[in-house]
Amino acid sequence: MRKQIMLVLTSLCSLCAMAQTYPTLKVDSNEVAVKLRTLQFAAAQEQVKKEIAQAKKKRQSTKLLERQQKEAATGLQMLKGTAQLIVIDSVVVSKSQLLSAYHFSPEVGKIWLEDSPLGKKSLAVYETERGNRQYRAQVTGDSIKTLQLVSVDKEGDHMTKPLELNGLGITGDANYPFMMADGVTFYFAAKTDGGLGHYDLYITRYDIDANRFYKAENLGFPYNSYANDYLLVIDEVNNIGWFASDRYQPTDKVCVYTFIPATSRHTIDYEHADAALLRQQASLRPLKSTWTEDNASLRSAAQKRLAQLHSAETQQKQNDFELVINDQRTYTSLADFKSPEAKQLCQQWLQKQRNLETLHQQLDGLRDEYATANRTRQRALTQQILDLEHRVEELTDEVAIAAKNTRNKELSK
Repeated sequence: MRKQIMLVLTSLCSLCAMAQTYPTLKVDSNEVAVKLRTLQFAAAQEQVKKEIAQAKKKRQSTKLLERQQKEAATGLQMLKGTAQLIVIDSVVVSKSQLLSAYHFSPEVGKIWLEDSPLGKKSLAVYETERGNRQYRAQVTGDSIKTLQLVSVDKEGDHMTKPLELNGLGITGDANYPFMMADGVTFYFAAKTDGGLGHYDLYITRYDIDANRFYKAENLGFPYNSYANDYLLVIDEVNNIGWFASDRYQPTDKVCVYTFIPATSRHTIDYEHADAALLRQQASLRPLKSTWTEDNASLRSAAQKRLAQLHSAETQQKQNDFELVINDQRTYTSLADFKSPEAKQLCQQWLQKQRNLETLHQQLDGLRDEYATANRTRQRALTQQILDLEHRVEELTDEVAIAAKNTRNKELSK
């Protein structure tokens, strides 16, 4: 079984190394832009300096060149701070199936994606292992909509009012939050002028005494690229991490990289590094550029842990269901019930869950059809979608109530 898993991982890994380029930059029609896309920032600086001088002599606008000059300076600074990263695997999946590539242990907590006015599955939610707090993205603004990060606490059966995370220092969209088990180290993705243009990964820390976060820092290369990089998750129990990127991928695909987290950040020695190899390591192209003889044993051990996580997840999926009864008991089969009445209620709960899943599939199908339909068909689909969305909301509440009734009946036995 383990050999089969490793063969699958190896074949999937090769997909992320396909020879494609980064998505187009704001300006990509000259020699400077080519150097930027290939991370040749020092050469880009020299080239743009010459072109600015020539443009000034001809009294031509230098606005575009000055922007490229700024991009080159930012890129070179990031390249000099490229982190040493050991990537052990990569998996290409559809963006709609992003979370299927994350196989962390239950101690990490829960992550899911929600729909919003900005798109299907456009908002990320992270919930702590205890389930007492959520970090989520929410849409703000009227005419111009943006994404901001908030925290929500659970008090009894109710969730508190969302509170914006203070101190991050981010002016653009922020999404894909993840809090480490220490309750201090916090990762997220943001689109801001301080990054490379699309979603970049950031790290910050929470000041418990001041009840605010420190100003976030860009993780730089190789975590980030000129594409979208997001949803960094670390499983401390197994010492494995994941992050997603659509670098080198077609529009509807995303590559999820699996890596070995470091206890502290170590950068590659820029002054003594081979320039070509450094660019490969900074862009994760190919993944083997992060492999050395010295880290071979670390990679092997991490791949074994990853295979074990896959195996454990497969075993868990074989359970009939998962229903938390209390802090000490979680039922996975009807045979676990002591109360016949609770068992009957559980069957009703399971049926409602199946019905809800069917409704979600129908709703997804209608939304997909709406996206490609003509206006006449869209008008016909609109009311169907609205009705189905309303029924999904009702049934979601019914599922929650059914689970609660089942739990209470079993505990009263």
